[in-house]
Amino acid sequence: MMNDPAALGMIPFDTIGLYEQPKPRFIFKMPRVVPDQKNKFETDDLFKKLSRDSE
Repeated sequence: MMNDPAALGMIPFDTIGLYEQPKPRFIFKMPRVVPDQKNKFETDDLFKKLSRDSE
């Protein structure tokens, strides 16, 4: 009974990973390659072709 984590009101260590997953930080630090990416994506011929092919 004393070894049961639920009886002690604590979360067992192996389930902590399910609730707190570390967020990758590099996503927020990625610089833009082109100053206006959205405009470049909408006007560039290669991107137009690729977006049509993927639909």
